[in-house]
Amino acid sequence: MAVSQTAMFAFAPVFLVVTPGQLLSLLAAVIVGTLVLAGLAVWRLVVICRRLRELRERLADTQFQAREGLRDLGQAAAAERQDVGSSE
Repeated sequence: MAVSQTAMFAFAPVFLVVTPGQLLSLLAAVIVGTLVLAGLAVWRLVVICRRLRELRERLADTQFQAREGLRDLGQAAAAERQDVGSSE
């Protein structure tokens, strides 16, 4: 067994002999797995940002409707005060 062509790793009582080709394959698998996980994380962020934008738009609509409702209530209250004041 040539030391230059293999690497030995000691795990508890077991010795694992790994060839350079196996190390490259393992490294490639780790890189691909990391890229896949990073892609999934980015996709999740995109989905979260879309949802936040939708919620922000719904909140703006709700605030607009609330302002319109309050304005209408204010006008109705003012008209009622005028009616009460003119009838007295």
